[in-house]
Amino acid sequence: MFVEALRRHLELARQGLLTTRRFPTWMDDARREAKVLEIFDAAEKQAGEKGPWPGEDRWQGFWSLLQRWGDGHAQTLVEHAVAHLAESGLLSGQPDEDEWLIAWVLRKEIVARGVHRSDELRSFPSQVRGLRLQASARRAAAEAVAVVTALGDFPTRRYAEELQLTKTTDSTTTLRPAGAVFLGLRGRDAMRWLLALEVSAALGDQDPWRISSERAQPSSVLGERMYGVGKRGSGRGISTSDASPRAD
Repeated sequence: MFVEALRRHLELARQGLLTTRRFPTWMDDARREAKVLEIFDAAEKQAGEKGPWPGEDRWQGFWSLLQRWGDGHAQTLVEHAVAHLAESGLLSGQPDEDEWLIAWVLRKEIVARGVHRSDELRSFPSQVRGLRLQASARRAAAEAVAVVTALGDFPTRRYAEELQLTKTTDSTTTLRPAGAVFLGLRGRDAMRWLLALEVSAALGDQDPWRISSERAQPSSVLGERMYGVGKRGSGRGISTSDASPRAD
């Protein structure tokens, strides 16, 4: 799961989509947090006016989501939404419209759930485009929930910066050569590349982002690292003692 999340982040950087120039609200941490709170407040108000939504499961699901929501969740969802909107050809290149599409994804699949009204789609030029948007929203939401459930708020973006896979300047994240190499690799080769980057730049055993050469011995964690993602809270690179046997 970690490798997939990292790959998605780097792909967006390569496409030039991780920038406030393109998405001034959703790629800015402070603005994104404020917008998410605004959407939650609106959904809570509407819920209070209408009473419980149809189906107790949806009602409970909304409040459960609200309780565990964090900025890492919002960032993950936004990145998945942007990726799927781009893949579906739904991004227009117009900042106002594209930012509205991202907000719609949050309201539709994550926050509002049972509050969504079908008439929100009437502003689209065709019913086909509306259906494609709904499909993109569903995929983005499902993937974001899976990533957050598996990784918590593990800072994929920070990890990419620490390993010099990406570089962020003037609120724009771009792909660096090491990140381009990673995107060209699959399976164990991708994991080996990350491990090599960590070991080569580690600042000793106490480095919170990279594993040292002493700890990366075959007798300790190297075999484990070939199969997965870092255990949450370990603070030591991406090694784990309970990863499932898959590399990608």
